[in-house]
Amino acid sequence: MDEMKMDQAQLEMIFGDYYKWQAKPGTWIISFMNGTQYLYLLEGEEKALLIDTGYAVGNLRKFVEKITDRPIIVANTHFHPDHSGGNGEWEEVMVSEDYELDAPSVLTTMGDLDALPFPEYKKILLKDGDEIDLGGRIIKVFKARNAHCHSHLYFLDTKERMLLMGDEMDGWQVMMFENSQNPVLEAEEDLDEKLMNYKYNLNLAKSLDSEYDWLL
Repeated sequence: MDEMKMDQAQLEMIFGDYYKWQAKPGTWIISFMNGTQYLYLLEGEEKALLIDTGYAVGNLRKFVEKITDRPIIVANTHFHPDHSGGNGEWEEVMVSEDYELDAPSVLTTMGDLDALPFPEYKKILLKDGDEIDLGGRIIKVFKARNAHCHSHLYFLDTKERMLLMGDEMDGWQVMMFENSQNPVLEAEEDLDEKLMNYKYNLNLAKSLDSEYDWLL
């Protein structure tokens, strides 16, 4: 596996660097992997929240710290390599209480986890009903059921009326095979159960219709 790893220069040439645009004041969309994947930076009066950290390619922290002067806290929509591979650029990250079920998948990230500044970063567990206060901007946390993965969270931005759903709502694919890289879970996979969970997750988003205008 290590022999197949490309160096950082090769990875950045293939995946592209980070780019940003401001969707509305204090709300930034960050693209990577040549514009095919997205991270989000939400600024409150006191703090900024970075949602997801990509593949651990390039220097995301340096890029984000040029966007905002507020202290940055970090959270993952779910514990897959393209959403949490770069967590180790920060001292601590908020993750689903079920992150360990998907943790083996993160070892397949394109970057070098051991080379990150904080490979043993602290994990702060999030559960359904938690709230993240950025100062004048409250982010509500909702727990999804196991469809795309075991560790999926939704983030509802109550001020800017945005619902961030990660890969549970994707514009061009819905991947529901067992992709945790956990052989025990792969052996127990039940597609019917996943489909019913996916229906639950969609209905959860539907139940919040009156609270958001943007679906990300």
